[in-house]
Amino acid sequence: GQGAEMGDSACIASLVSSDQVDIDDLSSSIKSLRWLGQDSSRTKVIIFEEGDLSVRQRSQLVEAGGSRPVDFQLVDFDEFPSGFDSHEEEGNWEKRSKWGYQQMIRFWITKIWEHEGIRGCETVMRIDSDSCFVGEGEVTGLKSAQTVYRANELKRDCKKYVDGLWDVAKEFVAREGLQVKNQHLWNMARKFWEKRENKMHQQCLPTFYNNFEVSRVDFFRRDMVRKWSRRVSEEEPFGVFKGRWGDAAVRFLTMAIFATEEEVDRSKVEGYEHPCGG
Repeated sequence: GQGAEMGDSACIASLVSSDQVDIDDLSSSIKSLRWLGQDSSRTKVIIFEEGDLSVRQRSQLVEAGGSRPVDFQLVDFDEFPSGFDSHEEEGNWEKRSKWGYQQMIRFWITKIWEHEGIRGCETVMRIDSDSCFVGEGEVTGLKSAQTVYRANELKRDCKKYVDGLWDVAKEFVAREGLQVKNQHLWNMARKFWEKRENKMHQQCLPTFYNNFEVSRVDFFRRDMVRKWSRRVSEEEPFGVFKGRWGDAAVRFLTMAIFATEEEVDRSKVEGYEHPCGG
């Protein structure tokens, strides 16, 4: 494989609910990791969960890993950003529980980088329960020591998924006196926002389709990147919870603000499907 980092420093991460459908899907997803090649057959899978998986569900996921180590780590979805009242606020996207979906988004934006569970990981490949690898092409690490992010294809989010997010990004860049690192991505975001190019004339932002992504941990742990992540998920207007800001749009903006063109690997993702059989 051409991955710059192998062995312990590359990790694979997923977040799963105790819903048996999700467990079955994630088991298939973990089995499909065999396509990542021999040199990643020992790469650890870290499964983040709320502590409600049954013994049988855990065994199923461990078995799916075969010789690959599978590690379980707890997340606390009953803990909310300071100043946000989860009881008073109306839930707006009830998938598994009132705030479960928003907590998942918050996890991938901010909480994973602060979690003890990724100690020792230099890179983290994210997979969702309905991700699968169907052929050769991807590796678990990043292609060079300077790459900070492996991006999936470009999509877009509109309306409530991004409402107010562009303003928060612009205000953050101005307030912190930042020079945007990737002017091309930043301009793309601005055009999506201002032109409202689609038929509905909605405000949109570009996204990386990040049900698959590979991230360099120390990049996301840089002080200013963390400050930005927390600005989005932990502070007013609490757009992740009150709107439905998605982590995919936030990832795109993060790369626009903090990563140069050379640091983001945007070559076509090979041998990957989402949803499986999709």
